[in-house]
Amino acid sequence: MFDRSADLEVESIVIGMSHRGRLNDFGNVVWKPLSQIFSEFTGGGKRIHLSLVANTSHLEAVDPIVVGKTRANQYYSNDTDITKNLGVLIHGDGSFVGQGVVYETLHLSALPNYTTGGTIHIVVNNQVAFTTDPQAGRSSQYCTDVAKALNAPIFHVNGDDLEAVVHACELAAEWRQTFHSDVVVDIVFYRRFGHNEIDEPSFTQPKMYQIIRSHPSALEIYQKKLLESGQITQEDINRIQNKVNSILNEEFMESKDYVPKRRD
Repeated sequence: MFDRSADLEVESIVIGMSHRGRLNDFGNVVWKPLSQIFSEFTGGGKRIHLSLVANTSHLEAVDPIVVGKTRANQYYSNDTDITKNLGVLIHGDGSFVGQGVVYETLHLSALPNYTTGGTIHIVVNNQVAFTTDPQAGRSSQYCTDVAKALNAPIFHVNGDDLEAVVHACELAAEWRQTFHSDVVVDIVFYRRFGHNEIDEPSFTQPKMYQIIRSHPSALEIYQKKLLESGQITQEDINRIQNKVNSILNEEFMESKDYVPKRRD
């Protein structure tokens, strides 16, 4: 999606998302050095006192911030045709339909003093909101139905079909650059493990997780597809896996001697 946006003259992208999945985005989207990520987990061996103040729910609170920052970037870069600065928001299925700030932000999208020429919304739809089933968390058929108030296009795509996901995201980028309005990509798949490290999902969704645990991963499905089509061999797969593991191990070893720069 970002590559296609660059082809369509986008020069700046502001991303907003929840806390879950950020390390993946740091390493694979914005290309933060893996050695730096590993180093930040290691620590420097010094003692420090930390306190955390009370806070209301942060979920989806980043939405208007991303839209506002994108609008500011357009203003200060004189992006009058609103094509060079783009906002991308990554949501969960439960929060997209359940958090009021999402609906409020959607309705800023076409207001003259607030519009950014369209935001791309990616819904990571794992069909469960912590422990809440869809039928217990919303009255609409789809979690993305709130976007119908804007007549925004909504692309529902199977998360197990990686090429279809790429196509849907590229299509969303093309829509935004052509029609300058919000667009939603609803990636429907599942959460393989619990909500966090201590959540055992089979306690609350036993039937669902009985199916999930016998279901191949998206990577395994794509490998099988490439093998059966003759586009790749098992030796190619092994070589790629070994290369990735080697890169991760090298970056981990480098993290032990990593010295943070001031800008880090």
